[in-house]
Formats: sequence, structure tokens, C-alpha cells
Amino acid sequence: MTTLAGVGSGLDLETMIRNFVNIEAQSRVAPINRRETRLEEEISGVGSFKSALSTFRTTLKKLEEIDNFAKFTATTTYSAGGATQPVGATIGASAVNGNYDITVQSLAASTRLKSAALTGVTPSTTAVGEGTLTFNGGVGNSFTVDVEAGDTLDDVVAKVNGKNDNFGVSATIINSDAGPVLIFESNKTGAANALTVTSDDPSLDALSTDLQTNRTASNAVITINGETVTSTTNEISNAITGVTLNLASTTAVGEKVTLNVASDTTSVKTLIQEFVDGFNKMADQLDKLGNPKSGLLASDSGVRTAKSAMANSLAQSVTGVGQFSSLYELGVELDRDGRLTLNSTKLDKALSADMMDVGAVFADNSKGIAKKLLTTVEGYVGTGGSLLDRENNLVKQRDDIEDARDRLDKYLEDYEATLRKQYTALDSIMAQYAATSNYLDGVFKSLSSSSKK
Repeated sequence: MTTLAGVGSGLDLETMIRNFVNIEAQSRVAPINRRETRLEEEISGVGSFKSALSTFRTTLKKLEEIDNFAKFTATTTYSAGGATQPVGATIGASAVNGNYDITVQSLAASTRLKSAALTGVTPSTTAVGEGTLTFNGGVGNSFTVDVEAGDTLDDVVAKVNGKNDNFGVSATIINSDAGPVLIFESNKTGAANALTVTSDDPSLDALSTDLQTNRTASNAVITINGETVTSTTNEISNAITGVTLNLASTTAVGEKVTLNVASDTTSVKTLIQEFVDGFNKMADQLDKLGNPKSGLLASDSGVRTAKSAMANSLAQSVTGVGQFSSLYELGVELDRDGRLTLNSTKLDKALSADMMDVGAVFADNSKGIAKKLLTTVEGYVGTGGSLLDRENNLVKQRDDIEDARDRLDKYLEDYEATLRKQYTALDSIMAQYAATSNYLDGVFKSLSSSSKK
């Protein structure tokens, strides 16, 4: 329990103690507060530094992928008109520019088999036989279903559809006026994948060997610039280099689909513009952070080093990867303010000459500028990067400040306790002096009174 100093002597010792404690606290808290403010500013600055580089890294990761420069557009035109196109196209990185006339004579189809109407059969209660059904649908496509005594048509359907090694056969029942009809349909298209169903017991003939072909498995047949192409599926890859054709319907007699494959320079130009804009935005952020007067990382050597390293990478030549050897030849230049500019006319000319050679300047595995810039950026913000280590260290220092505040609180408690002990002793002495003084004063007054009588 805290004592109230000064009670004995009448002196305002409580105010004196509070003043001494406050003075001591201020002298010790101020350096902690200044240190905390500096740390918070530096943590914020490092976070902004890291964010600026991380955002730019996202763009660099696109630029380091050479496939992002192998972009093509596919335009299809159907001579018969209409909203539905018989042929769609997906373009890959190995495509080349070209025009193609395509006709679709037939689509690839899968097998559909059906039983005769099973007169007198109730799907849920009538037993259908006993034995093993074997399903085949081309090379590597086979499975069996065991039909047990007492199994119904519903049971057979459930067993077929639930078989783990079923390669793509679905079983359904149509309840026609004449009786239930069992349907087996395969999802494997192409003549070579025709579905057959056999059994090892005559009791199952109605569900196997006696089935009728409702739809015959067949191949897709198309012509490309007059050349016939056959496919087991309606997705035809590399009949045209780097192009996948997706067939939706046959073309009308005498009609055709015209496919135009062209280099997609627009997407590549957009990517390079993103690079220029991303670099300039990052440079603006780093300049703001490193501003000697107002920057959170004023005159920070790490900021200067990062800017210098990236400027050096931008200026390097890239020889032996194609007809271009520098960003300058692509219309990308670094100005005196450390910002990139883009000459669109120059870039258009380079893209027209060879889009992949343009990509090599950025994405070559050993010399590409995007690769080199990414290596620099990863050194700061990648796993184990210097900024991550720095940020972790700063956060630890901030945590240490909390410990310092706790230690200061304990120190001030002890300091106040020491003062109270000292002033309590002083208060006691002053109280004794006051009592003695009062006693002597009384004695003197008594003597003076006696002498007057």
C-alpha cells in the first residue's frame, strides 16, 4: 500500500515525488519513442520497397516466358453464314501464319446400342438372367459386369454405371409402350472404338449379342485446302501445325470454313507496354522512398543499389539470340530521369520482322533481360531475399521496444519506491524536529510568563 508522504512534516512531498518520477520518465521515454518512430517509418518504407518490387516481378514473370511472345489469333468465317460456326480453332505456340479452307464431311461419333423392347419385364422386379457381360470399345478399353441370379434390369444398369474400370459406357432404360428398352452408349468416338457387348450365357443374349446398333461409331472426316484428314475425335490437333480444330457440325454442301491464323502483335505490344509502365511506376516509388528530405528510406543505400542494378540490366546487350540485341532496337529506351519510354513505330517494325526474336531479348534463358531483372528482384523479395530478412529484423527490434517499455515501467516503480523510502525517512526526521521545536517553544513561553510575575 502506497503511503502519503509529508503527513508527519506537513511538507508537500507527494508533489515532489511525482515531479521527480515524471522528469525521470520523460528523460527515458523520449529516446524509446524516437527509436520506435524511426522503426515504424523504416518498416513502412521497407514494406513499400518490397511491394514495389513484387508488383514489378509479376510483369517480369510474364516476360520471361517465351510462349507469351508466340501469340496468334484465329479467325473463322463460314461461307454459308449463320451464328453457328462448324469449326472452332485453338492456337498453340508452334502455330504459323496462314489461311486454310476447311470442309467438314462428317463428325466423329460413338456407338449407341439398344435392346429390343423387353415385353413382360418390369425393370425393378423381373430377373434378367445370370452370367458375365463383357464390354469392349477399342484397344485398351474393356471391362466386365457379373450378373447374378435374381438381378433385375435396374441392377444391371447400376452395376454397369458403377463399375470402377468402366471406360465410358453409360447404361439407361427407356420405358416404351412396348416395354423397357436397355440402352448402352459409349463416349469413345471413332470407328476403331466401336462398342460391342458379349456374354458367356444365353440367358443374357437380349442384353448383349441381340442388341441393335442405334448409332454407329465413325470417324470425323474433313478437308483442309483440299487434303483429306481423318480423326477418331472431333478435336483434331496438329493437322495444321500448332492448331487444334474443334468440330461442331458438318458444313453444308459446297460451303467451307475459312480459317485465318495470324501473329497476335497486339498482345505482345500490350505486354511490353506493361513492362515499361511497370518499371516506371516502380522507379517512381523507389525515388519517393529514397528522397533525402521526405522519403521513408531517405538516402537508403539499398534503394540506390536496386535502381542501379536494374538500370545496368536494361542497358546490357543480348547477343546471339536473334536479329535483335538490345531493348533500344525494340524501341524501349531509358531516359536521363531513369524512366523507360516506348517508340511504338520502332516496336511495330521489330514485331513485323520476327516476333519470337523480340521475345528472345526478354526471355532467353541465359541472356534475356527479363531473366536478369527477375534475378535482381528475387534477391530482394524472393525466398530468403534481403528485404524479407530486413523486415523480419525490424519487426524484432519493434518487439524489443515493448520489452524496453516493460523494463522502464519496472524501473520507474522501483525509483518511486526508493524516493518514497527516502522522503518517508525525511518526513519522520522533520516531524521530530517540529515536535522538539514546539516543545522548546512552549518551555520558552512558560519561562517568559513566570519571569513577568
